[in-house]
Amino acid sequence: MTPDSVSSTAGPLPWRGPSDSNDRHDVSESNCDHDGPRPFYGSRLARSDDRASTTHGAARLPETDEGRVGSEISPNSHPAPRHETLRRRVTIADLGAVVHVDELPAAALAELPALYSSPFSIAEYFAIYDHPWRLYGCELDEPRHVIAFTSRGATADVLNKSFAMGPAETARVAKAIFRARPEIRRIRTELSYPPQALELPLRELHRSDEQVVELPESEEAYERLLGASTRKRLRGYRNRLARKYPDFELRTIEREEISLALVEQIYDWNQQRIRIKGQQWGFKDQPAVSHRFWRLLQSHGLALCGYIGGDCVAGMLSMYVGGEC
Repeated sequence: MTPDSVSSTAGPLPWRGPSDSNDRHDVSESNCDHDGPRPFYGSRLARSDDRASTTHGAARLPETDEGRVGSEISPNSHPAPRHETLRRRVTIADLGAVVHVDELPAAALAELPALYSSPFSIAEYFAIYDHPWRLYGCELDEPRHVIAFTSRGATADVLNKSFAMGPAETARVAKAIFRARPEIRRIRTELSYPPQALELPLRELHRSDEQVVELPESEEAYERLLGASTRKRLRGYRNRLARKYPDFELRTIEREEISLALVEQIYDWNQQRIRIKGQQWGFKDQPAVSHRFWRLLQSHGLALCGYIGGDCVAGMLSMYVGGEC
């Protein structure tokens, strides 16, 4: 085998749909040798629907009542394939990388939750929000990474989001994709570090600085950090709430215990609040939006809810990224 070797295995693709014998992409050792400079776009992912692409052969996601993507598409549950096909991959030894040019295998998808502990880098999120028509992948050996991407024309979009990967590993993934897919001229991805650290030709498309507050170990320690007037107002609000609703209590609800009815209720309250302020609700189809979010909350969610007399009267939804919300 050469440093850039091509191999294939016969087996079912995890998201297999109707095949098209004309919709193929030939990979050979000769067309994997070029490693010249190409632009690498470091940015938050500018999502695009890949359903119009006809350049590369791969599987299709099943149709459902919500559209093209079904809730059964997950690392642990895939529809039965209609028939078998070749699953081709390009091994690039000097980069310690394998690029899947037909479809990212289900076994690699199953690694995503443990690798990144992020609800935005799992197969369920890709299926619900990104709607990938075709899903390719790049695997690194040391350190271990599994990167899912789609392509449209000369652009590849990395689907992993809110995940940790250093500049050296990002560069290896980029070079591996460029070698295995010579027609790719640019890659759009989300970076968790200054783009200049990548040391590759790039253009910054969007910047979003995440503000993280380190909380003290106790509520008392937190309140000591507040100003005197703020502490006074908080005591006033608490006393007023206790006098008017003595049975008020806060409850935390996690993951599979979060019901769809609770999510829909919180979405409805949020919509009412926005309308009272004279603003417009940003989602046209609230039931579809709340249902998609609920599916993610089932595995990564946390709800903080206020109850009076056993009835939920307020709620806030969040998701775990790593061990934090």
